[in-house]
Amino acid sequence: MRLKRSSVLVLGAGGLGCPALLYLSAAGVGRLGIADPDVVSASNLPRQILFSPADLGAPKAATAARFLQARYPEGALEVIPEAFTAANALALAASFDLIVDCTDNFPTRYLASDIGTWLQKPVVHGSIHQFQGQVTVFAPHLGAPCYRCMFPVPPAPGTVPDCQSGGVLGVLAGLIGTLQAVEAIKLLTHTGDPLLGRLLHADSLGTRFREFKLRRDPACPVCGPAPTLTSPIDYAPFCGLPPNAPAPAHPPARGDSSAANSYTQPKDAGISGQSAMAGVWVGLSNAAGQGGSQVAGGAAGVVSGGIATAPTAGSCRMTVGASGAG
Repeated sequence: MRLKRSSVLVLGAGGLGCPALLYLSAAGVGRLGIADPDVVSASNLPRQILFSPADLGAPKAATAARFLQARYPEGALEVIPEAFTAANALALAASFDLIVDCTDNFPTRYLASDIGTWLQKPVVHGSIHQFQGQVTVFAPHLGAPCYRCMFPVPPAPGTVPDCQSGGVLGVLAGLIGTLQAVEAIKLLTHTGDPLLGRLLHADSLGTRFREFKLRRDPACPVCGPAPTLTSPIDYAPFCGLPPNAPAPAHPPARGDSSAANSYTQPKDAGISGQSAMAGVWVGLSNAAGQGGSQVAGGAAGVVSGGIATAPTAGSCRMTVGASGAG
């Protein structure tokens, strides 16, 4: 009954949003909001499982809603064929219990986290790139950090590939999107141990899952004790883009890591991104063998205000940067 009475706003009906929507609807979530201004293109089909060739050129939000309604008619579906922006974000999110962020650009990710912080609604974040993905829950009101805690500043424009240019394993989108649905269901039903203050990293090539601890940044301008940002802003200029511009889609040339590694977080503690991922750039380097604290079959690390540290000598070191392919 809790699921039937609950509501979820899903931002993005793409590679992550499609499986998240499918399983949230199948689980019986009473009301789903589907926010996506895009239309279906041929390049979407290998990973966006709610669409078919017959849907090419059709609005994603409405097409996804028709697919779900035909299979799970009990739930209410709200089609939102517009971008999640500073102008509408508070109004769109206010009536939902939580937000599932399946977007593929930095401005929306920062904004979704801010809105969740101010409205005290959890934000289930997922991101993927090529063969790697990750999931976490941003919820300062529940003791977890927000997106700004992890990334006080975004990467330089043009240094992060999107799914079309950088490539992504289609089934990985299904895995990460499904994990986002799992986290949302746990939060809605008050069941289990959600990924609060924890980031789950998936390496599909090695079939490994690793978990890292995340800490709130006491100097965070959004969720810190003395916040300086208290209302929505257009994050495009903050991310080095023209106002209301789309995410950059011009990554460095393949094999050229100089541009990708040029971005480092403030308070750098050995940060060296080697593998780009949407929303967080996580490189895992085995510092000295396989020792150290093992969590979920991988290494336990700590990220706090952009700082990445290893819990013990000889453990895997988590190195953090940022990227934007989803």
